[in-house]
Amino acid sequence: MREHRPEARLNEFEPATYEAWLTLVERDLAGAPFEKRLVKRVAGLDIRPLYIRVDEAPEGPGLPGFAPFTRGSSALGASEAGWDVRQETAHADPAAAGRAILAELNGGATSIVLTFDRGTRRGGVPSAEGVKENGGAPWSEGALIAGLADLAVALEHAPLDTMPLMLSAGACALPVVAGLVALAAQRRVKPAALAGSLGADPLGTLAAEGELPMSVDAALEEAGELAIWADAHAPRLRAFTVDTSPYHDSGADAATEVALALATGVAYLRAMTDAGLTVDAAARQLVFSFSVGRDFFIEVAKLRAARATWSKVVAASGGEPAPMVIHARTSRRTKSRHDPWVNQVRGTAETFSAVVGGADAITTSSFDAPLGESDDFGRRIARNTQHILRHESNIHRVVDPAGGSWYVEAITDGLARRAWEKLQSIEHSGGLAAVLAAGTLQAELKGALEADRKAVETRKTAITGVNEYPNVREESLERAVASRPNVGGAVASRAASLGLLRGSLVEHATRAVAEGAGFLEVRAALDRGEHAKVTALVRERLAQPFEALRDRADRFFAAKGRRPAVFLANLGPIADHKARAGFAQNVFEAGGFLVHPNDGFVSADEAAAAFVESGAEIAALCSSDALYADLARPAARALRAKGALAIVLAGTPGDAEAAYRDAGVTDFVFVGVNVAACLRSLLERAGAV
Repeated sequence: MREHRPEARLNEFEPATYEAWLTLVERDLAGAPFEKRLVKRVAGLDIRPLYIRVDEAPEGPGLPGFAPFTRGSSALGASEAGWDVRQETAHADPAAAGRAILAELNGGATSIVLTFDRGTRRGGVPSAEGVKENGGAPWSEGALIAGLADLAVALEHAPLDTMPLMLSAGACALPVVAGLVALAAQRRVKPAALAGSLGADPLGTLAAEGELPMSVDAALEEAGELAIWADAHAPRLRAFTVDTSPYHDSGADAATEVALALATGVAYLRAMTDAGLTVDAAARQLVFSFSVGRDFFIEVAKLRAARATWSKVVAASGGEPAPMVIHARTSRRTKSRHDPWVNQVRGTAETFSAVVGGADAITTSSFDAPLGESDDFGRRIARNTQHILRHESNIHRVVDPAGGSWYVEAITDGLARRAWEKLQSIEHSGGLAAVLAAGTLQAELKGALEADRKAVETRKTAITGVNEYPNVREESLERAVASRPNVGGAVASRAASLGLLRGSLVEHATRAVAEGAGFLEVRAALDRGEHAKVTALVRERLAQPFEALRDRADRFFAAKGRRPAVFLANLGPIADHKARAGFAQNVFEAGGFLVHPNDGFVSADEAAAAFVESGAEIAALCSSDALYADLARPAARALRAKGALAIVLAGTPGDAEAAYRDAGVTDFVFVGVNVAACLRSLLERAGAV
């Protein structure tokens, strides 16, 4: 009897090779260029359709918990303890913020981000007149906490001795830390028991706000003193936060984000070593905060590349290779005001990226955050996103789940190399502060932002519920938007009475706050009369071009009780017009138009009569190229005669464009056209301004 050997059957096949695969691919492409059809450019890297062992980084990713920490900061990663569920509280009212913190903790959050209002983050410097962000509203608001009494209310239910707290107070970091220390003293909690991040990030604040109430050197010196205090008195606190969110929100790609994080970290290391800390002690005073965006594998690789390159920075600075402590938050930039329920899906995918990338702490923003202050339901859904991923999906049980993937390892290595090159360029230019002062970074990011905006406007970048599959009949969610006073300037009148001295700033500031001084008063007392000023970064959510269009349509609806409308003049049977009619409806509803569909018309006069009956301002011709040749021009003339303010043809006009325009066609919509620009023009002609 013949022996059964499965391996003999397997060996009947020739081993697969990359060259053989490429030969088959090129055959199927039939002459189309491989690089153009199957390779895409992301974050400055060529993303190919297939990766093999040779694509793995020559040095390899190492082992989890060991330098360069590509695969995680600890040997077991989050597989046993999980990650820190760090939820954000930014209610304007301190009492409401306190209730939100209690709800977060009772709901399973393990730490809190307390974000202060923009006036505090600017250190009392008034916002530039006329500056508008986020579609007319400030990009990020926060709690209106003026001093110790307000802070006590906001943190009424927070167990300071057991709950890590991440402060986001911008230029008022030191006064707010003084408030935290004073509050802890009132509750008989020693500084050594406090945990979390104190949030000193002068360069990030300067980039985001465009101004500091002090010079950059003074800000770094002050933050360095804060680090000296934390090192001596509060070993569980980290003085500095390197927040890359302003750059992410301004269009920076993954490699640029990592490079800017490294450049910021280098500047802070210098400030702390100048203040007297060793490199190793200084590295322990840093936590890095990254926004996690929409490209899953790129974002995973971004966090891995950041850890690897930071380890090299610390080693090159004379310290022992140190793991980067990463706080990740779901991106503000990817969220939308319209069809906000889709934000839950986006937030889930981004949280998943953060876990797979090895983040130590994760903040999942509420799906309704772009609308105003999130309600209890929105915060609960955000928090439970992390709980479901952890306790039901168990995604943290695998140490570095991305490790060993040639695709991910190649992207990680590519991002790390690009980031390192950018870091060297920034350092060669004098450091991040010098680059911000020169405006070169702002110009670079403005170009990236414009490119992203164009991709959204042409629908090359699809945003579900916004420029693809919009729900024009959705019921809008209402969220409170707090009234916020413009602060600054007046607080300087009491500065002289505070008597703050350098060399022991935290102690002096703590005493002043405990005696009733407000945070902005303390900030003003530290003023040396020098202000740093640069061009602020322009931050924009991806959905904003289409949200602006929807807002115009909503104003039209509020004024007239109906939406601007488009009538689909579908020509011929359903089989001929269905594809373009569906495409056109998707396009027009993205601009807030109400679309009138139908099953088609056999003649131009029939279509024109139905247009009049619909009451629409605009008509759109939809059919096949063959029927366009016979019916498009007569239909356009008939629709123009019936008063159509604009006539749009769905499809590329080709050589017939001049003839179509002579007949009355005013616009053309097709794949690749700037849909937002077309819709903007159509809304104007329909009377929606």
